[in-house]
Amino acid sequence: MTSTPVELIGDDQHFGYRLLEIMHDPDEGPVARPFFSGRVVTAAERVAYADFLTARGDVRGEVVALTARLSAEPTAADAPAARARLTALVPQVDPGWWALVREPQHLLNCGEARARHPGVRFAYACPRSWEQLAPTASAGVRHCDGCREDVHRADTIDAAAALARDGRCVAVPAALAETAAYPDGRTMITGRPAHPVQRWSAQLFGPLPEHDDR
Repeated sequence: MTSTPVELIGDDQHFGYRLLEIMHDPDEGPVARPFFSGRVVTAAERVAYADFLTARGDVRGEVVALTARLSAEPTAADAPAARARLTALVPQVDPGWWALVREPQHLLNCGEARARHPGVRFAYACPRSWEQLAPTASAGVRHCDGCREDVHRADTIDAAAALARDGRCVAVPAALAETAAYPDGRTMITGRPAHPVQRWSAQLFGPLPEHDDR
């Protein structure tokens, strides 16, 4: 096991500040509002936001446009080039904003952390998104050219757990992780609660090791 610190999903506690700036921006706030609504964002709303950002010369406009295109047409002839371009642009944008505008799901048990403690691997903050992964012959499986692993989409808690225990990379809807971590829903929680993915990881693989031992 290596002891070099790694980032887990939910480790960054500063995401909210940048998002609050966007929400209160008199120009960007209204066109970004659908992404904060908690509902499914329509294709037209994504296009409107992408056009707004692009008109301002903001690189985030291309990120939103590429994400929308890859969600709608993942097997198009130009999709590989679009995925490569998106992967190159993502490091240039705020991580919290990126988590907001991409498809609401988590990539878990990332192959980049295969040598880590099982719980750390499960909750490792994979740098890719579902849109950046290459389609395969199976609609529920995509291939990551970063860790060279297939990523399996799971729509149930049991399926996700079984895949993770088998050492597979897993994609799950964000809502599924929330349900797995808090099966009875979130009641009154004080302090800073664990991110659902980290809480779920502890349920599956035991307490996460201290940061220096990850």
